[in-house]
Parts: sequence; C-alpha cells; structure tokens
Amino acid sequence: MVQKIIPMKTMIEPLILSAAAGSIFLLIILPLVEGLRGRGLRQAWRKRLEVVGDFVPPLPFRLRIKTILGEINDFIHSIINKGPGQTLYGWWQDAEFGSQPLPFLGLLIGIIGIGSTAGYFSFGSALLCVYFSSLLLLGFFVLLYYRAKAHRQLFQDQFPGVLGRLADSLQAGFSLLQAIEFMTPNLPEPSASDITRVFTQIQIGYSVEQALTALYQRHPNDDTRLLVEGITLQRQTGGNMIEMIREIAELVRQRVELEKEIRTLTSQGRLSAVVIALLVPVSLGILSIFPGYTDVLFETTIGNLILISAGVLEVIGALIVSRLIRIEV
Repeated sequence: MVQKIIPMKTMIEPLILSAAAGSIFLLIILPLVEGLRGRGLRQAWRKRLEVVGDFVPPLPFRLRIKTILGEINDFIHSIINKGPGQTLYGWWQDAEFGSQPLPFLGLLIGIIGIGSTAGYFSFGSALLCVYFSSLLLLGFFVLLYYRAKAHRQLFQDQFPGVLGRLADSLQAGFSLLQAIEFMTPNLPEPSASDITRVFTQIQIGYSVEQALTALYQRHPNDDTRLLVEGITLQRQTGGNMIEMIREIAELVRQRVELEKEIRTLTSQGRLSAVVIALLVPVSLGILSIFPGYTDVLFETTIGNLILISAGVLEVIGALIVSRLIRIEV
C-alpha cells in the first residue's frame, strides 16, 4: 500500500488563508466593539455629569449645521449689504425668492459658471464665455427687477385701502397698535405680511417710529414716506390722526389712479423697448438656421467683438427707451 504524500505547499496555503481571513475579521470587529464600548462609557459619564450639573450637552447635528449656515449668511449679508449689492439683494427679497443671502450668492455663481461653460464648450472662445455669462446675469437681474417691481407696485396699489382701514379702526376707538392688529387679518397679500411685520416689531420693543421707518426702508416710495412722517409728526406735536390718515389715503389713491393711467398710455413705448431688446437675438437665431451665415461671428475674434458690441448697444438702446417712457408722478 502506497502512502500518498501531501506537498508542504498545499498544507500551508489553507493555513495562510485562514490566518488572513481571521486577521481581516478581527480588524473589522475590534474597532466596532471598541466603538460601542466607548459610546457606552461616554453615555455613562454624561449621565453622571448631568446629575452633578456641570455638563452642557452638545448641539444636535442639524442644529450645528443650521448655526454654521446662519453664521455664513450673516457674513455674506455684511459684505453685500453695501452699494449695488444692497440694491440687488433688495430686489431678491422683494421678489420673494427668500430672505437669506447664501442662495442669492450661490445662484449668481451658478449662473456665471453655466454661462462660462456654455461659451467655452460651444465655441471655445474666452470672449464668448464672458459674453454669455454677462447675458445670463443680465437676464436674471431683469427678471429679478421686474418681479420685485410687480411686488412693490401691488403693495402700492393696496396702500390706500390699508390707510382707509387704519383710519376706520382708529375712529372706532382703537389705539394705533390695536388698530394695526385688528385690520391685519383682513388685508390681502403682500400688505398683510408687511403690516404684520410692523405689529410684530412694535411688540418686541421697537417704537412706532422705528417700525414704520423699517416699513419705509422695505418700500421706499413717497406714499410710505408720507405716512411715516405724518404719524411721527402727529405723535410729537399732537393733532387729529384720523383726519391726517384719511387725507394721505385720498392723496395716495389719486396718485395710484394717475400711475395706472400713465402705464396704460406708455404701454406702446414699453412694447417698443421689448422689441428692440429682442431684435438681435431673434435675428441671430433665424440666421443660425442657415449654415455659414453666422459662423464668422462665433469663430473669429472680430466676429466675437461685433457680437458683443451689438449686444451692448441693444442693452443701451432698451435702457434709453425705458427711461424716456418713465414718468415720475
């Protein structure tokens, strides 16, 4: 009977594999076990410290993220709340896109990135990268401006009714604060939100003058200025507040009616401004259908400069026309 001899190499390989598998298993299990044991110890020490009274529990993860985002928003707000940045951010808030500056700044960066990427990968020109980014930014600012303007115009159209209800509440015997609280639930938006904010600010310690001044800063027009100055003067010198508010309401109502009439009469001029602004892009789009008609504009430096010049002149022309048809009331 012949005894079969197993090679040493065949016997060692399973041992090495078993040792490697055991080592990997320990490397995975030991940190997990130690982590669970450490967590149990931390919880035990926290309970002991809570009993003693010297332990302040850490903020949850969501609250920490919220705190960090709040600090970032405060930092960005301190930077952009000056000069043109303040105007643009005011449009952003009036357009009801949000009250935090971080989404506003992120959207601006995203628009610049999209325009640059589209210009580079479509035409491979640095000039067109800047050009398309500028066009997208201009379109975004125009949208922002007109949306904010519509919101402000709606508040201005509702303002005579707000003053009328305020005067009626005061005549019924309410104090100024009670009158503001009484009339707020029946107001339409956006007047309801703004008047509620005035009432809330007075409740938390603002004076009436400070709350009304904040309202004027959100809606810087002559109608709000008349109300703020009238109520401030009446509280300092005395007088018939009800009669004063009714006179302001009548004056504002006449101004609103006149502005509506002017907007109707100047609608043709505004349409002309829109047509002028769309003339070049629409013509360029139509000519792009035919091969070779617009290649020189996108593939040569001189063509890029001509295209940019045409866009700048179109913007200047639209601004001139819009300024000519603007009538201050």
